[in-house]
Amino acid sequence: MSNTSEGDDPIFDSLFPILFEALCMCFGYSPSSAQARKTFLRAFQETATVPQPPRNVNVCYFDLVPEKGPEPKYTTVRRKSDGHDEYSRTVPITLWLMIYGPEAEDYAWMIRTMLFSDAVKAKLRQNGIVPIPEPEEPISLPEIEGTRWRKRCDLSISLRILQSFTAAGSSVLVPPVLDFNRNTVP
Repeated sequence: MSNTSEGDDPIFDSLFPILFEALCMCFGYSPSSAQARKTFLRAFQETATVPQPPRNVNVCYFDLVPEKGPEPKYTTVRRKSDGHDEYSRTVPITLWLMIYGPEAEDYAWMIRTMLFSDAVKAKLRQNGIVPIPEPEEPISLPEIEGTRWRKRCDLSISLRILQSFTAAGSSVLVPPVLDFNRNTVP
């Protein structure tokens, strides 16, 4: 999987709406509200730098990045009742959050806490996403903007994504010929 800033990844693209909704749940926002749409924005969408909102506005940019390591293999196979086999794997990714505004640190701590609440975890799990508990603490990274500082706080949360696909199952149609020789058993 590639970094989303290097190109679109269809697997990641399907996760962004779910993560957007989970972030909204952390603050009690309706995903269709204007407040949600201006607070939670997908990062790295444009080839050029997008104008920043004013310093007094809280905004959270989020992105997904694959964790380092080899590509996970499909390890689980389950025979379904219709005779098809379902292959599954767990893909480790990181949710990056870059939060700007006067309440950047509060927003980061709120997300870090609420993402593990029962309601938000249930929503994520319904969609094959599992947040890994006890992420690192948010990091305060103020940025200079002109002659003033702009508050920024970054947070990264490890996630596991369940991926699966179904293929026609194969069955043994003719049993193998077995030759038991009782004389070879001591």
